[in-house]
Amino acid sequence: MASVKTLIKTRLDLLLYFLLAGLIVFSICFERMPLENMLAFDGGGYLVRSQHLGEMLSNNEISAYHIQRIFTSFLVWSFGKLFSIELTVNFVVNAFIVINIIAIIISIYYYEKICRLLRFDMYIKSVGIILAFFTFPVLKMSFYYPVLNDTAALATGFIMINQYLNKNIISLFIITIIGSFIFPTFFYIGFLLILFTGEAEFTTKEFKGKWMVYGISIGLVLLYIAWELYIFVYKTGTIERYNLSSNSPIQKNLFPFSLIICCLYLIYVTVIFLGNNNNLRYILHSIQLKLLIYLIGLIFFIKTIQTIFASNNLQSFSQIDYFFTTIRHSISNPFKFVVSHFVYYGLLIPLIILMFKPWVNSIKNLGIGYKLVVLFCLLLAINPESRQLINFFPFLIIPFLSSIPQMRKYKIILLFIFVTNLLLSRFWYPMNIKTPFYGAFNEFPWQHYFMTQGPWMSTNMYYLQTVILIVTLIITYFFIRNSFSEKSTII
Repeated sequence: MASVKTLIKTRLDLLLYFLLAGLIVFSICFERMPLENMLAFDGGGYLVRSQHLGEMLSNNEISAYHIQRIFTSFLVWSFGKLFSIELTVNFVVNAFIVINIIAIIISIYYYEKICRLLRFDMYIKSVGIILAFFTFPVLKMSFYYPVLNDTAALATGFIMINQYLNKNIISLFIITIIGSFIFPTFFYIGFLLILFTGEAEFTTKEFKGKWMVYGISIGLVLLYIAWELYIFVYKTGTIERYNLSSNSPIQKNLFPFSLIICCLYLIYVTVIFLGNNNNLRYILHSIQLKLLIYLIGLIFFIKTIQTIFASNNLQSFSQIDYFFTTIRHSISNPFKFVVSHFVYYGLLIPLIILMFKPWVNSIKNLGIGYKLVVLFCLLLAINPESRQLINFFPFLIIPFLSSIPQMRKYKIILLFIFVTNLLLSRFWYPMNIKTPFYGAFNEFPWQHYFMTQGPWMSTNMYYLQTVILIVTLIITYFFIRNSFSEKSTII
């Protein structure tokens, strides 16, 4: 008995990894989205590109948007060609499962390196393992809907953080190039990290740019409102007309409330992250001109790849379209983006809400580039389609773990985090109750899957999962409220 207790105390991380491996095996064997449904969405595009990538590139049959998502398809296609394997549908699906397993292993490897670099103890490291890997995107999505780039994007995020903390600029350039062909937003992440790699931490000088920050935040909100008006007045028409043609309807009576919440949220995060003991001039002076020139060259390189291989005839979903989609989906229901991120990423979201001040203070110590990446993530987070932020997920976890030393480390809290996150991961939840899926997205059986995919979460599931979030916040608050030192505060 004593040896078991000693093992749990000294090598809890290994026990968690063994349990994680067992749950991954269970998830692989448990269930998979019906093939005909999987191929009707993004998975169909990934599968076709994996089978015929060479011909599609030579014939310019891939849109500019999908060119920046071809890395995993390239791996599968290259492997098949190298070993003369017929790229059948089943082979491609199984190849993506293998890629996702490898991506999880890579994520763990670089997570361990980050923990050693930041000198996290066993307690903090174990909390991070639970919050990062005992989650819906890892335990469920990676194997229920494997033909996606999401798990590869998670691994790339951990690699980027490690290279940034080690100030390895060459590696950051390489990972930014690769990441830009996994998730397009990796380019912006890499751009910010590379541009400020040489800056160790934020200045502690008295902040002098208060009105400039307020101006930026108000300008951002005015731009947001202008885009909303453009979408619902000029492009789409009335909310009623939009709802007739949309699988993610907007509640018209709550629209003003949703809009106000999003505006206040944008102002709050902008002021907090740009006006927290920082001078905007200092941030601008920290930009390294030489690196900026290299990054401009990187932009031309990526655009050249798109120009050479992308089709000019196919209608492409551009980055501008992505930002428009973000804005359109943000106001479907009040706080829906918060509920969606909680459903998708688990207990990390309530913990960040409750420990927001210590979390922000921890981000400050990770440098300007890191802080601007998190700000970029929080601005995009008004989009309730949470899986589009999977590459930012590691950037949220690491500063949270850095804020834990301000807490008293109780075993009961660790157990609570483990049990709660395991339940929220839905690895145990059978989605294939009636298959293949049919009917409207906002009705069952589709809701077994789409209740986790923010924009297509039905109104009833939104209300139910909002209640679950509120209950989780209350329980979490009572668990952690007495664990902070006198110098630290929550909320």
